[in-house]
Amino acid sequence: MTRERISAWLVVSGSLAGGLGWWLPWVAHPKGAAALVLLGLDLGDFFKFTTLWRNGGLQWERHFFFLPPALATLGLLLWATRLGWRGRTVMLGIAIPMALVLLPEYERWHEWQSPEFRFQSTLAIIVVITALLVWAGGPRLPRSLTTAAGAVVALAGATLPLWAFWRVELLLRDFYGGAIVWGAGIWYTTIGFGIALAGWVLPSIKRQRSRHERTTATPTRHR
Repeated sequence: MTRERISAWLVVSGSLAGGLGWWLPWVAHPKGAAALVLLGLDLGDFFKFTTLWRNGGLQWERHFFFLPPALATLGLLLWATRLGWRGRTVMLGIAIPMALVLLPEYERWHEWQSPEFRFQSTLAIIVVITALLVWAGGPRLPRSLTTAAGAVVALAGATLPLWAFWRVELLLRDFYGGAIVWGAGIWYTTIGFGIALAGWVLPSIKRQRSRHERTTATPTRHR
């Protein structure tokens, strides 16, 4: 298996795992009470009911809990610039539903520009615009640009939701009575995007190593 194919598998599988983590449990009660399980998609809304958020706290932490599906889709779209038009069309078909997931529920769709939903709506718009750009002119985008952007997206996915969860852990412990269990979802998201990041940087490591070997090679003298 070539290094390029290994990178493709790492990026695609890691991005999918990172996005999937959003739909899995992030918080569970030590006694296993199903009613006290919080999925990743629940955390952004959970903190709206806290006094701390109403007083202006946890703003960015709440925003970062909405990142995994958007960043997973962006990672797949950036990788799709290496594909033909059929592959890019498939990615476009994936991106549109993922963007809709980020928007308010149907009953509150008219509030998409409100402060409560502005960050989510901005993410959805970025996903749709990126999807259209990739579908229309993906192969013409510089590979160095898409690689750098993909690495930044994967790094953000691996660190920002985890940082937000770490920031609110004490609040969650108080809510659960002193103890919580970190669910599988946060590990899917963190490790998944970490795998995707490895996929993005792997070809660059090979190019840097090859360039270093060429510059350090000693020329052979012929008599």
